[in-house]
Amino acid sequence: MSTDDLREIYQFREALEVQLVRLVVQRATPADIADLEDLLNTNEMGPEELDSSVATGSRFHRALARIAGNRRIADTLLNLENATLRARVLGTVRVRETREEHAALVEAIRLHNMQQAEELMRDHLEQAFEYLTGPYAVGAPVVRDTV
Repeated sequence: MSTDDLREIYQFREALEVQLVRLVVQRATPADIADLEDLLNTNEMGPEELDSSVATGSRFHRALARIAGNRRIADTLLNLENATLRARVLGTVRVRETREEHAALVEAIRLHNMQQAEELMRDHLEQAFEYLTGPYAVGAPVVRDTV
């Protein structure tokens, strides 16, 4: 998958997931928020558990889609996730950063802060895209510190 392909997918994800998070902020119940927190707690692992971390991140985004209650968005996001799965699994996963970004998003949802939730989702997707296509991407040259 080319960088241009990933860029298009992440631009489309941003459009969908910002709308998705608006719906989540409006509709999330305390039980929904507890479910999201449970998913966050399962993502407390090291980078050696890449497959599990990628799966947990995917479950988190699918949980947001479930809470939003829009089946079409959920189906489309699943297709987009499947399209980028290879790049996400083969790349170096941002385990700690992703968990922190998801936790901040859950807090914005808990506070029903739509503007903050939208900004956090945009930032989260931008950071993921930059990481997948930046210096640590699959096939990128390895740069080691000399210190």
